[in-house]
Amino acid sequence: MQTSQPSIFLLEDDPIVLLEMRKDLEELGWRVEHVAKNINEAKKLARSVDVNLAILDINIEGEPSYSVAKIFKRRGIPLIFITGYIGERIRTNYPEASILSKPYSFVDLQHTVRHALLTASAVLPIGESEGSAPKQQ
Repeated sequence: MQTSQPSIFLLEDDPIVLLEMRKDLEELGWRVEHVAKNINEAKKLARSVDVNLAILDINIEGEPSYSVAKIFKRRGIPLIFITGYIGERIRTNYPEASILSKPYSFVDLQHTVRHALLTASAVLPIGESEGSAPKQQ
């Protein structure tokens, strides 16, 4: 099922950040089709959702989102971690993942999404439409 807009999975527990990020991503031409606010919900969705990219806050209600990232990584779905911290664990276990540092700007988000997709297309066998950023209108 090809659609004109690529889709994103978003894991974020802060309702204000979630609302703002969703708005920004949609402005960039993405569909935020799947949203989770806790680790258990995210793990269930991560096993089955059909998305082009997963964006995960690293700290969800005091719990790291690595268990969710592991599922997406296994499925070959590009990852972006959102964090206020930069830890070695991210770089060691997820060297292919992009990192969006908090606080971030609209331009930071745009560049990080593009970088994640370009990095993934260089490493993973991704279909034609998934390797490029959506067109802005």
